[in-house]
Amino acid sequence: MAAIIHRQGVAGANQKIYEEGMLYVSMMDTKTREPLWGGWAKKKLTPKTDVEAVIQSAVKNIFSRLKVDHQ
Repeated sequence: MAAIIHRQGVAGANQKIYEEGMLYVSMMDTKTREPLWGGWAKKKLTPKTDVEAVIQSAVKNIFSRLKVDHQ
């Protein structure tokens, strides 16, 4: 997670500091080691963020975009 600083006004009079979290999931072919699919999610975090809930929601959202072809 990286700290991001957003400044407004002169000489940084109004500063907003927050953390941004990013989760990336990559699926690889075990034989060829070639990437098959990838998905990601990112969110601004605050000290009050329930990180566990954010991760669970992000994983659910990422895998909801995985196209599955049932044959």
